[in-house]
Parts: sequence; structure tokens; C-alpha cells
Amino acid sequence: MKRTLASAASGCWGNAGSKQGPGGATYTAQQFTDRENPPVGDARNNWWLWTQADDAYSNNGWGWFPATKVSGGGNYQPIPGLQNC
Repeated sequence: MKRTLASAASGCWGNAGSKQGPGGATYTAQQFTDRENPPVGDARNNWWLWTQADDAYSNNGWGWFPATKVSGGGNYQPIPGLQNC
């Protein structure tokens, strides 16, 4: 099977992993495969990232984020460098 690399559209996260936010806070995402993500450009995936948002509307900001919104990795592939849930 040929692996197809796809980058998320402009305005997405960039490469995933540990991120440093304002004030030096670090956010780490984990990933889990499940239902289809919303498509973004040519990016297709069924991996979801568990992470904490900058703004908390519920659950202290923790929730699922589609892998199609992250550049790096391939279609229907986990995001490199993130551990699985």
C-alpha cells in the first residue's frame, strides 16, 4: 500500500505533539482511531486527538480534535510523535 501524505489546510495546527502555549503552559495530545474526521482539503483520517483547548467551554477544555486539522502524517495514519490513548 502506498502511503499518501496530506497536509491540513491553511489555518490548522501544524505538526502535532507537545505544544507550548501562552505563559509557558505545555499541552500534549494523545490519539485514538474511531469514526471519520471532517475532510480538510485532501486530508482524510479517522484518528482523533485528545487535548485541552485554550478556552474551556466545558470539561475544563478537554475534548477530541480531528487529525485532519493537523498537518503532518498521512491519510488514515496516526500523527507521528503522539502516543495512542
